[in-house]
Amino acid sequence: MSQKIQQLENEIKELQLKISVLENILISTVPEWAKDPLKKVGDKGEVPYPFLKTDTYGSYDYYRIIALLVRNQII
Repeated sequence: MSQKIQQLENEIKELQLKISVLENILISTVPEWAKDPLKKVGDKGEVPYPFLKTDTYGSYDYYRIIALLVRNQII
């Protein structure tokens, strides 16, 4: 039984590491072209992905949508 618990704990640690790596890859880099639109949205109080507890905004799809909305003066 103890060996099975140890195996499961190791699997949990491995999965946590994989999640951390994926989050860093997917959410950590804000492209230059998105920084100005994101600043404008941030100045209006937008809080992106509050459930992630991070200061990043998210995916390229999010950046594109925000840039489009700001460019067309929707937000």
